[in-house]
Amino acid sequence: MEGPRSGGRLVRSTDGLNWDRVESNLPDGALLRVRRGADGQFSALVDSADAPEGRFSLDRWTSDDAVDWERTEPAAFSGAGETFAIFETGDVTLVLAEAPSTEPIPAVSEVLTEFLDAETAAQVCGVEPNGLLNFIVYDCDGDELLRLDAVSNEVEDRIAFAGQVLRFRYFVNVSVAGGAPTTILLPPATSLVGISPAADGFLALVIDASDAIADPVRLLTAGLFAQLRHYGVDGSIREIENAPVEGQPFGDQLLPGADGRVYLSQTNGLHAADPPYEAWSVVADGPNGDIPLGSEIRVLRGSDLLTFSDLNSGRIWVSREGGDWLRIDVPSGVVFEAVLATDDYVVFRDFRGTRNELLRVDLEEPIGPSG
Repeated sequence: MEGPRSGGRLVRSTDGLNWDRVESNLPDGALLRVRRGADGQFSALVDSADAPEGRFSLDRWTSDDAVDWERTEPAAFSGAGETFAIFETGDVTLVLAEAPSTEPIPAVSEVLTEFLDAETAAQVCGVEPNGLLNFIVYDCDGDELLRLDAVSNEVEDRIAFAGQVLRFRYFVNVSVAGGAPTTILLPPATSLVGISPAADGFLALVIDASDAIADPVRLLTAGLFAQLRHYGVDGSIREIENAPVEGQPFGDQLLPGADGRVYLSQTNGLHAADPPYEAWSVVADGPNGDIPLGSEIRVLRGSDLLTFSDLNSGRIWVSREGGDWLRIDVPSGVVFEAVLATDDYVVFRDFRGTRNELLRVDLEEPIGPSG
């Protein structure tokens, strides 16, 4: 059970619904990721207690039975800032981290000249709220430059958004086949909309937030266009110009399949591509070819299991790529996504009010391709 940033605990299940805690020698509360490899060996990423202030460090632990663990690779991933997401699919592991800006962003400085003198605005690397209508402005060394107190309601959103854009500074640490990680810094002011492990690196769906710095409403109303890029561990950056990105960046979902395949889920259907990700095609368009507005087909990470939730009718549709859709009637609730699947059942994560529940659906027959 993973907890963002704070770590989680190790649990085990034989039916996908009832879970018991595993008593192991892993550091309590520091577990960030666990998986079992094709060889049956378990591998875990654990938050290290040795990381200095302002940096992160993740240790790799391995085990044959998920009970007795050995720390086999201290500081397997380390760097500036703090981790906020980890993805593992196939032989690619991504550890995302964020850290404060180390240099000003010209577009942000230009906006801040409305509230600061030009010399001061050119030094700004951070703007943090300090209560209602108040802000603290920092330079690139983290030192306080000045305070903006009792700003007007008309400019509060613009100043707050300027600070948010300065925080869009992402490091992606990429390891392929357990090798030493490569650290890739995304350009400043890059808003990361979606990310997926991919062959020899990762695919990222990004927007340039500095394009909205003068008018934050453009970002909130999907007025900016997203771009799909492939980042390689060799340092290459390639624009996927023919990717079917609709320009509605908060509606697109980038999802990893098996063997390097990547899916792009949109309201007009589920697209997919294999390396080098230049040829995309629609592989599913919903039950009976109908996707109600606001709905999406989702993919169980690292597989070809497709799920579609008809929230209005209380139904789940399940399929495998290239197969027929199987309709499943479910109790009241908002079923969001599959988290586990076997030939006999599928377990869904179900949002009910303010809490999550697991919902197991037993299958009368295995889901497979049509024909």
